[in-house]
Amino acid sequence: MTKSFSRDGITIGTAFSGIGAPEEALRKLNLKHKVLFACDIDKHAKEAYLANNSLEEEYFFEDITLMNVTNFKDHLDVYIGGSPCQSFSTYGKQLGLNDDRGNLFKHYIKIIEQSFPKYFIWENVSSVLTNDKGKSWEVIQNEFSNLCQGKKNRSYSIQYIIINSNEIGFPQNRSRIFVIGSRRDNIDSLDIWKPLQVERDKTAIDLLDKDLSILNEFPPIKDKKLEFVTSPKCDKNGYTRIHNTKSPHENNGLFACQTARQITNWHGNFVYHPLDKSQSGSIQPSQVFANRFVSITQWNEFMSSSKNRAQFLKYFKEMKAHEATLSLSLPFVSGDSIEHGINNYQAVCRYLFVKYQGKVEFGPHGIIRPTTPRENLRLMGFSDSFKIVTSNSQTYKQAGNSMVVDVIAHLLEQLFTKQKNRPKNFIRAKELTSSKTKEIFSI
Repeated sequence: MTKSFSRDGITIGTAFSGIGAPEEALRKLNLKHKVLFACDIDKHAKEAYLANNSLEEEYFFEDITLMNVTNFKDHLDVYIGGSPCQSFSTYGKQLGLNDDRGNLFKHYIKIIEQSFPKYFIWENVSSVLTNDKGKSWEVIQNEFSNLCQGKKNRSYSIQYIIINSNEIGFPQNRSRIFVIGSRRDNIDSLDIWKPLQVERDKTAIDLLDKDLSILNEFPPIKDKKLEFVTSPKCDKNGYTRIHNTKSPHENNGLFACQTARQITNWHGNFVYHPLDKSQSGSIQPSQVFANRFVSITQWNEFMSSSKNRAQFLKYFKEMKAHEATLSLSLPFVSGDSIEHGINNYQAVCRYLFVKYQGKVEFGPHGIIRPTTPRENLRLMGFSDSFKIVTSNSQTYKQAGNSMVVDVIAHLLEQLFTKQKNRPKNFIRAKELTSSKTKEIFSI
C-alpha cells in the first residue's frame, strides 16, 4: 500500500483531543489535512477546538467510552490521542490502572480496532513506565502488542520512545512517552528517532511579552503570592521558574513543565520585568529571596553606582560576621574579596531576607507577573493565530493539558514527509513487545 492521500490531504482523527495539538502540528508543517473526528469530554476544550479546526460538530464526540467510528474504517491516515495522565503522573497519587482515568487507554485502542488507521500515536507521561513498579506498563504494553497480530492490513509494527520537548529544541522541560504504530501494509517500515543532541533555536524569553503594557491586564503579584513564588523552597524544588525579559540568565533557556493548574496553585513559570526605581509596584531582591530572577547583567549595572557599592560593602561585612550563626551555607569562605561577594549577590540577598525578613530595600528594581494565556499557548507550540475563545482560567488549563505541538510535528514529519534530516547522532525508538502479564481488560 502506498501513501496516497485523498484530495483533502492527510486524514486525521483524534481522541482526548483537547484543543488540537496534532492539527496545529500539521498546520505548522504546512501539510494539507482533513479532520474526520475528534473527542473530548471537556466542553470548554470542545469550544476552543471547534473555533480553530474545521469539523462538523456531529463528529466531535464527548465520551470515548460510547464512541464508534467504524464508518471511517480504512479511511484514516493517522489517529492520535493522549489518554488522561493524572493517574500515572508524579504530580498525582499515581493510582495507575486502579484509577478509572488510567484505564481509558483501552478505549483509545478500541478506536484503532474500529478504524484501522495507517498510523497511530499514543502519548502519556513517561512515569507510566515505572507506575506500580512497572506493572501498569506491562498491562499497557500487552494491550498494544495484541495489535501486532492478525492480517497484514489489520496488524501493526509498534515502537515507543520517550521524548523531552527540550531534546528536539523546544524550550520546555516536558518528558512524555509516545507509542507509534504503523500498519504492516504501509510501504515504508517504521523507524522513529530523536536527536541525541540539539541546539535550541528559541529560548523561553523569546516566547514572552516584553512590553510593559501587558501589566494592565496581568498586574504584578504581591504579598503572600510573591513570597511563595520566590521562596527558597520553590527555587530548590523547581516548583517555579522566573524569566527575566531583558537580561539573559540560566532560566531564559528553558520553561518548567506546564500543568493544568499552574496558575491556580502558583507553580510554574513567571515573568520578571526590570523597572526603574521610580516605577510603582516594583520589588527588590532583598525584599524577597533573590531566586534567579535578577540577572548578573542587571546586578552589575546596579553595582556600578558608588553609593550602591558602598552599601553592599556594609551588608557584605555584616553577613560575614554572622555567617556561622545563621548557617547560611554561603557559596564563599572567609577571606574572599568583595568582588567575589558581588559575583555571589544571591547570598547577600538571602542573608538580608533571612535577617531582616524583606524589610531592607537593596538591589535592582523589578516586578514579577504570571505568564499570560497566550504565552502559555506559545509555550506549547501554538501560533498566535490560534483563537482564544474561552476564559483565562480555562485557557491556562487547556495549555497545560496539551501535547507540545513541536514534538508531534517531529513525529509526523517522520511518518509523512521523510524530509526531516536525521542527525549523525540519534536515538532510535524501541520495539514494543508483548509483556508477561496475563491480565485482560474487557471494554
